[in-house]
Amino acid sequence: MFKSFINKYAYIIYQKVKSKINIVLFLILIFLLVGIVFTTFFRGNSEAENIIAENTSSYRPHETVISGEDVNDENYEQEESIINMFVEYCNNGQVEEAYNMLSSDCKETLYPTQLDFEQNYYQQIFSTKKICNLQSWVNEENYAVYRVRFIDDIMSTGDYEESSKYQDYITVIHDEEDKQYISINKYVIKEEVEDAELETNELYIKVQSVEKYIDYVEYTFSVKNKSDKIILMDTLEDISDTMFITTESNKKRTSNSANLNTLDMKIDPNNTETIKIRYNKTLGTNDDDVEIHFLNIIKDYETYLEDKTNYSDVLELTIEL
Repeated sequence: MFKSFINKYAYIIYQKVKSKINIVLFLILIFLLVGIVFTTFFRGNSEAENIIAENTSSYRPHETVISGEDVNDENYEQEESIINMFVEYCNNGQVEEAYNMLSSDCKETLYPTQLDFEQNYYQQIFSTKKICNLQSWVNEENYAVYRVRFIDDIMSTGDYEESSKYQDYITVIHDEEDKQYISINKYVIKEEVEDAELETNELYIKVQSVEKYIDYVEYTFSVKNKSDKIILMDTLEDISDTMFITTESNKKRTSNSANLNTLDMKIDPNNTETIKIRYNKTLGTNDDDVEIHFLNIIKDYETYLEDKTNYSDVLELTIEL
């Protein structure tokens, strides 16, 4: 009887406090959920800020990657403004204004006419509006090369995933009058070569200039044939051993025969020809060229054709730079 009374009384008490317990448990649960949400939110923001800070700190466009000193703030702002002006002209379809920013050497070598520039550069990159970022690549006294990464302006396209990307190396050149021009498409600059020549009974060779690109150099030679025979400057059969440059550290800089053929290397009797030869050289390499070698000059090309195997009248020449 007493036990039954106690159980009944306990049940009544439980019924009275059950709703209160449920409310407390509910409030505790809400408090825990809010805490988890706030913790996750602030942690996410903190991680995002760290990522942004890390990415921001890792992008240092003033710091020169390959060769030369870092670009100071004043020069960087000026050169960034010049490249941005070129991009803006292209984005706005102002092809003539963009073309006029190119150096005379870049025009002469790559884009002799505005139409060449429009078809072979402008239309290839600026079919849609582009934005770009810069990175100092090589910084020399009279020019600075920047790696320029182009990407579609997603504010105008609205589609990052499908946006086109393009990379170029653009050079800002400062001339003697402190005017600025640019070179594009990995072309850097043309430099005249002084006092590099050689004369024999058969030939007079003068090194006229060197044009620098990002991954090779191209030397221009004026070659005069003083003989009454057709001279061949090289058979192009093994040019890595017969037509190369040696450097200050006595390394070999091989020639690139991709743009050469036998007709380019022939010099008719009593005639002067201009020959251009490319050599493999990465821009910024601090190993100066000191000698250019031609070790397989065929003095009588017609006789050579009659019997290539037994022909031996070969001239070997080295020009000091």
